[in-house]
Amino acid sequence: MAQKPSGPPGLLSRGLTSEIKAELGRQSLSQTELGRRIGKSKGYVSQRLLNDAQWLTNDIEDVAEALNMDASELLDKALSLRSRWMEEALPDPDYAVPPEHIVKVSG
Repeated sequence: MAQKPSGPPGLLSRGLTSEIKAELGRQSLSQTELGRRIGKSKGYVSQRLLNDAQWLTNDIEDVAEALNMDASELLDKALSLRSRWMEEALPDPDYAVPPEHIVKVSG
């Protein structure tokens, strides 16, 4: 019996999510269409795009193919995001404010 990944998605999985969302936007594709292309339900894709579940290794290959990308390109982009987030020590990439958006308030 296959075992489900445990715990919340880590930074790499979140990086994948960010890159997949960006590519979906660039290609004007819906998560429903992505699910159709990879043979998964809209709910399955939605859980991962909301960072409620982790991406599986096979998902990465399937998603990359569905987006006309090489899996290594998708992973490289996700790893770059992960590295940036680790360097900046942002606690949560979904809720962190990028440094360029921080406004200094005098008072």
